[in-house]
Amino acid sequence: MNKDSPPAQWKLVGKTSRGPMKMSFETINCIARFDSLGVKAYDYPTMQQFPDNHMNEGDPDQMTAVILPYSDGGEAKRVQMTLEGKILQGISLENVMVRFGDRGGVRASDCRVVHSLLYGTPTFS
Repeated sequence: MNKDSPPAQWKLVGKTSRGPMKMSFETINCIARFDSLGVKAYDYPTMQQFPDNHMNEGDPDQMTAVILPYSDGGEAKRVQMTLEGKILQGISLENVMVRFGDRGGVRASDCRVVHSLLYGTPTFS
């Protein structure tokens, strides 16, 4: 109802065949778990920073070394990732950052998402 209030106070309002319906955050959470953290809990890179294929100042130190331990410093490839990284990158490419071509390559944005899922940083919603 009020976009300035915390998500836990929001209500989902809609119309049904029985008339107007309101669902509280608690009711919605029983159906599916939703994020109740505020905006300040996450890092939001700019649109220019996130999709580029370069590491940025906000990226965790040694991020590529952790995600790509078998890299020789050249072009980053999926075969150089950890097993967990390969699994998470596969899920990410299917559901988060859909990509149909060059699925064997690893981009900086892949590293950010995989590192975030494995270690909690950088923090994305």
